[in-house]
Parts: sequence; C-alpha cells; structure tokens
Amino acid sequence: MIWAALAFVLVAVTKYVTALRLRRLRDRLQQDQSAADELRQVLLQAAEKESVLQAQAEALVQKSTTLQAIIANLERSLHRPGESRPATARGSTD
Repeated sequence: MIWAALAFVLVAVTKYVTALRLRRLRDRLQQDQSAADELRQVLLQAAEKESVLQAQAEALVQKSTTLQAIIANLERSLHRPGESRPATARGSTD
C-alpha cells in the first residue's frame, strides 16, 4: 500500500513539474513569436525603404544621364567649325 501511495505522489510531482516546464515553454514561445513579429515589421519597413531608395537612385541616374547628354551636345555645338555664332562671341566689332 505504501508503494502505491509513493508511486501516486511520484506521478503527481512529475505531472506538476512537467506542467511548470510546459508553462515556461509556452511563455518563451509567446515571447519569441512577439519578437519575430516585431522583426518582421522591421524587415517590411526596411524593404519598403529600400524600394523607395532604389526608385530615387534610378531617377538620379536618369537625370545624370540626361545632363551628360545635354553637356555633350553643348560641347559639340561649341566645337563645330563654321557654326554661326553671335557677333559678340566671335569678337568682331561691326
């Protein structure tokens, strides 16, 4: 009879300890899920910011290319021989 009572107490203690461990694991799981959700939000914000910055970079590259083309056209027009220039630019005094 004493062995049965001892076995019952042992099972009850084991069940109690297991319940405590399970509660701790659930709490830790909840904390980890909360942290994962926060990190997911940060990641989404970073991805949105990256896409905005990528669009801005592409726009700046396009502007730079356009400005380079304008400068090249202006330089070619200055170096063309026989192109008519205003009288003040040629240095003539008519």
